[in-house]
Amino acid sequence: MLSSSLRSVTEINPYSTSKSKTQMLPNSTYYDACKSRFSPASQEVESEKPNKNKWRYFQPFTLRLLVAIIFIGILPIIASAATPTVDAGPSRKVIITSTKTTTLNGKGADADGPVTFQWSQTRGNVTAALSSPTSATTNVTFSQAGSYTFKLTVRDNSGNTKTDTTNVSVFERWTFTIQGIAREALVHPPTGSSGSAPVVLCFHGNTGTDDGYSDKAYEVYWPQAIVVYPQGLPTNSVNDKTCRKPSWQLTLGEINCKDNIKDQDILFFDAILTALKNKYSVNSKLVFVQGWSTGGNFIFNALWPARRSQLAALAVNGGDLETTSGRQPIPVIQTAGTQDELLAFSEQQADNASIRTLNKCSTTGTKWASGSGGLVGTRYSSTINAPVVWLQYNGPHAYPATVPPQIIKFFKEVAATISSSATAPLITKVVSPPSNENLPEK
Repeated sequence: MLSSSLRSVTEINPYSTSKSKTQMLPNSTYYDACKSRFSPASQEVESEKPNKNKWRYFQPFTLRLLVAIIFIGILPIIASAATPTVDAGPSRKVIITSTKTTTLNGKGADADGPVTFQWSQTRGNVTAALSSPTSATTNVTFSQAGSYTFKLTVRDNSGNTKTDTTNVSVFERWTFTIQGIAREALVHPPTGSSGSAPVVLCFHGNTGTDDGYSDKAYEVYWPQAIVVYPQGLPTNSVNDKTCRKPSWQLTLGEINCKDNIKDQDILFFDAILTALKNKYSVNSKLVFVQGWSTGGNFIFNALWPARRSQLAALAVNGGDLETTSGRQPIPVIQTAGTQDELLAFSEQQADNASIRTLNKCSTTGTKWASGSGGLVGTRYSSTINAPVVWLQYNGPHAYPATVPPQIIKFFKEVAATISSSATAPLITKVVSPPSNENLPEK
């Protein structure tokens, strides 16, 4: 503490780098020093000196003022630059024979006021008819099957826009008669392709339907392909021996438990391919098959040994392979859930290892894909151009939505390899029509 008769005076030289010097002065001397320092004469003398730090007294206020002015000035600009929200709604499906119209349910909003809507078509074999293109919700009518994409544009009152798209898959329902038995399939024609089209046949699981399984929407990921969803018939399956639920033959040479037709699903496959080649320009070297559960069993144990020469690659999800004995190598993508309660995950792993041995694959794979839900894909290269992909996910005997795009990715890779190595024309079209028995009935 300082005594009452002394005061501390600090001499500060703003132009010196040396530390401040503090002196202890008597009270009278202290007051004289203050008077001298802050007198008008003193200020006048000091004002003549170039004070480099004079702005330090004004910077805080000046900066706050400038920030406030700038913020107030750009606030309307920020508000007007904010884009509205938009949602074109979920994908849709239309089956031409039952209806030609569906509804697009879009929505949009903006914090600053009302918005306007504008629908437009960006993909499709023909122009579809939009009933209310400037409304959030509109009906759309189709005259042909195929993949269609619609864009919804939302505009706010400042002219800012935001867009979103949605897809509509439009199918034809084809019917067949095979040895007196009626069969049917949903057919999606190629969209946006002028050349010969690849073919993808998708076989549902036990108790499934072509309509329900088409929700997997393989055609959305490969619209240039012909995608077919066949319908199974009552058949004995691994878990159902009542012969009442739709499924697929499990072995080659099987006689159906209800209609006594041998290899009825192999014959159905043949009829579908024949009809497709009769109507479209089909690339017969690019025929792919995909099956879920018992549909996968059918591919592994009946279609593969019976029709290997007509197939480019297989995709099986949750299916059981009996044996690779007598099989010819073929590119395969196999998918399994780590908690599959119907078919042990370890058993499916063993099936995949057997296929890799048959296909002369490398012992170690490379990371090929990853996704939500523990989705991991590993690719095993092959010395005979028959690669194998093992795709697993965390889950039971179910079908995640992350799987179809990965299967199409694999099919496209195989197609690219076949197309680049082909020495003969790939366009194959049936000139003479097949027998009336196998033609689709319209």
